[in-house]
Amino acid sequence: MRSAAIINNHLENLDEEQFIEGGTIALEGLAMRSGFIVEDEKQLRKQVIDDDEVLVQKHAFSCNYRDKAILLTLATGLSKQAADKLHFSYFGSEFVATVLKVGSQVHGIKEGDRVIPDGTYQDWEQKGAMPGIPSNASSQVVEVFHQSKLMTIPDSMSSNVAAGFTIGGQTVSAMIRKAKLDIDSQVLVTSGTSSTSLFAVAFLKAIGIDTFALTSSKIQAAKLEQLGAKEVFVIDRSSPQRIADQFADLGRRVQFDAILDPFADTWMLSCGSLLKHNGRYVTCGIYDQYSAVTGQPLSVPESKVFKSFYSHLILKNLEFIGNCLGTHEDLAVALQLHETAEKLIDSVYSESDLNGFLNRTYLDKSRFGKVIFSYDSPI
Repeated sequence: MRSAAIINNHLENLDEEQFIEGGTIALEGLAMRSGFIVEDEKQLRKQVIDDDEVLVQKHAFSCNYRDKAILLTLATGLSKQAADKLHFSYFGSEFVATVLKVGSQVHGIKEGDRVIPDGTYQDWEQKGAMPGIPSNASSQVVEVFHQSKLMTIPDSMSSNVAAGFTIGGQTVSAMIRKAKLDIDSQVLVTSGTSSTSLFAVAFLKAIGIDTFALTSSKIQAAKLEQLGAKEVFVIDRSSPQRIADQFADLGRRVQFDAILDPFADTWMLSCGSLLKHNGRYVTCGIYDQYSAVTGQPLSVPESKVFKSFYSHLILKNLEFIGNCLGTHEDLAVALQLHETAEKLIDSVYSESDLNGFLNRTYLDKSRFGKVIFSYDSPI
């Protein structure tokens, strides 16, 4: 059994009984070396677990935008460590797995079930588990979880879809709930080609909501329309003034009941002009997640943009709502729409091309949807 990992660049003459070389990519100018850690399957399966824990073995995993900052931090940290101190680190935040063993107090999950992570962010203190995504090491084939951080999935859900479902599905389900939509609502989804936004367009289309998308990628506009966007607005981001002019023109042409935005620091300040009176803006994250690692921060919007934003916020009685992941119920609702996520798989990579998986996930601008890494060994 072997698990994908990021390997210390200083580690030379790899012991093939412990490590398998995968390759190196340059991520934001930092060299990141990948490979596999050879592990003892029998020992991993024999792990002792607590009464409320579950031992799983993964079929496949995927990475998200949040993982880019983690990977950069790992690559930087590993490069500063001597090879004899820190050899490697697992990575990734989504997966699909089969249950190998359950504790005596586990309910609703049994051996043989297929599960995905549950990123529930609320009520975590009462359940004895940390909030949010339960693992930043989803490439590790065998792992132990608290029962509250896993959810079983239907037999009809493919493993590839399941391996990249939790964050997009659970987050978008929560955002739609908070946006308080009805069948006559018109919704704008920004950063249309981000994974979260693709889930939003697909889910909104599935429940019959008129959905529009905004993107800076002319190449991907047609794909967004095929996915379900009624119209796609392509924004030229060559200058702050150009962006402001386009939003002003767009605001005179159309107004939305709600806007779903995955990157508040990219679009929020411009969105006020596009919302109807009493409109709702829901955001779930920021784009600038790794400048502290790379030392290349994004520019700060000009003060006049802030002034325009606050004017719209007050004069239109707008609601600006933050959202981190979602509830257990949000993930359950999302699973009812899992068939729509079949369209959101960009590609699937096997153990023979780990470097290709990382390249496609973070460096290939033609990517459209989730990139999945699938382990070769059957469970």
